[in-house]
Amino acid sequence: MKPNFKVFFIFLSIAFLSYSCKNDDPDPVDVNECTTPITTEDNGLILTHRATTSATPANVSVLFNAHQRTGNDTLPVKDIVVDNISVFENGQPISPFESEFGILPKPNVFVSHTLLVLDLSGSVLQTSQTELKAATTSFIEEIVPVAESDEYGELEMQIMWFDGGANLNTLVSFTKDRDKLISGVESITEDLSNDNSTNLNGAVIESVDIMEGIIGQSGSIVRIGSIALFTDGTDQAGRRTKADALQAVANAQAKGITMNTIGLGGSIAESTLKAFGPDGFFFAQNVSDLGPKFKEAASIIRAEVNSTYLFQYCSPKRAGSHELKIVVNYAGGKEGSITSCFSATGFTGGCIVEGK
Repeated sequence: MKPNFKVFFIFLSIAFLSYSCKNDDPDPVDVNECTTPITTEDNGLILTHRATTSATPANVSVLFNAHQRTGNDTLPVKDIVVDNISVFENGQPISPFESEFGILPKPNVFVSHTLLVLDLSGSVLQTSQTELKAATTSFIEEIVPVAESDEYGELEMQIMWFDGGANLNTLVSFTKDRDKLISGVESITEDLSNDNSTNLNGAVIESVDIMEGIIGQSGSIVRIGSIALFTDGTDQAGRRTKADALQAVANAQAKGITMNTIGLGGSIAESTLKAFGPDGFFFAQNVSDLGPKFKEAASIIRAEVNSTYLFQYCSPKRAGSHELKIVVNYAGGKEGSITSCFSATGFTGGCIVEGK
C-alpha cells in the first residue's frame, strides 16, 4: 500500500500550528549556545557587568557594580535594593510576584582581592619605615572586615614589596585575616632590602599579571581585583619600559581590575603615577601625610566593594539559552541596564533565593 503523503502533511501542519499557538515566548537559541553580547546602557547610572551565571533548580545570578553620574564625576552607589531592579527575559518582563528576586550577601559567592604593593627600597626603609608601617596598618583596617562582621570573607588582601630586583617579593599571601596582615607589616625591618634602586615599571607589570590570574569565576565564587601601589620615586632599574607598564595598566582596566597609586615626596613622576593609577592617585608631600593618603586610597577601594551587587532570581525557563536584561532605577530618575544571556539547561521547579 502506498503511504498517503497528503494525510501525513496535513497531520504535521496541524501539529506545528498547535505548538506555535502554545509557544508565545520567543524560541530559545540552541542549548549549547549563548551568543548575546554583553551590553550596558546608562541614563545617569553606570552598571559594570562582572558575571552572569545560572544553576539548578532555576537560579540566575548577575554580579555587577553601580556608579552614578554626578556632574563630571562618578560615585559608587551603595544603597541599591531589590525593588530598584526589573528583569526581562527575551524582551518579556518577569514579575517579582511570580519569581523570587533577591540581592544576596556577598561572602561565600563573591570575593574581592586587593593587592597592596609597597616600594621598600633602601631609601624608604631608612627614612620612612615607621610612618609607612603605620599607614599600611590603617589601610588594612579600612579595607579588611573583622572576623565578627557580616562582611567577613568578602575581601582578601596580599602584601608584596619591591626594590630594584627583577621580581616582586611576598610579605603576606592572600588572606582574609586582618591580624595576619598587620603582623606581616610589623615584621618589616630596615635590613629587609639593601637595594636603593626602584623597579617601578616591573612592579606594575607583575602586579597586573598576578591579579589577572586570580579574577574571574572559580566554581561558584566570582573574584574581582584591585591593586594599590606605593612608591617614593621613579623607575631607576630600567628592567622594563614605561610603555610596557602602561600597556599592563590598560589590560587591567579592560578586565575590570582597578588601579590606584600612592606617591611620596618630590622625586616621584606625578604624571606617571597618575597614568599607573587611573582609578585614583594619592600624593603625600611629606611622610607625615602618608597615613591619611593610604586611608583615602583604602576608602576608594572599599567603596568599590560596597557598590558590588549579586542579584539573583528564579527563572521560569526550563530549557535553552535566553537573553537576559536587568534594569536598575535609582534616585532622581537615574537608570542603567545590563543585557547578557543565560542557559536554562536542566531547570526545574523548586527554586528559592537563599539569604535574600
